[in-house]
Amino acid sequence: MLPNSARLRSSKRIGEIFKQGKYSHGKLLLIKYLPNNKNSARIAISVSTKLFKQAVKRNRIKRLVREAIKPHLANLPKIDILIITKGSIGVSASLSKIKIELDNLLSKV
Repeated sequence: MLPNSARLRSSKRIGEIFKQGKYSHGKLLLIKYLPNNKNSARIAISVSTKLFKQAVKRNRIKRLVREAIKPHLANLPKIDILIITKGSIGVSASLSKIKIELDNLLSKV
């Protein structure tokens, strides 16, 4: 689990990120981000119900993404990040592949 200070829960803010945010994308993930005026970065993860019908599969992917982003929390600038999974991620995605992709995408941010 991410600490409470690192979670982005406001649906209004998530909507702002969708509309106004800059983005960076790879094969497995899309990252949208906007600067915030908080003390640290906040993160939200979105996995589409259209791509993964079963909640078990969606939750597994979210757990993998959370584990991959944990080492980066201390180094992130003060931004709100929305991580959106693409269909190519698949249920059999490995943690190492997600970590490599997140490293690349976060270096662009």
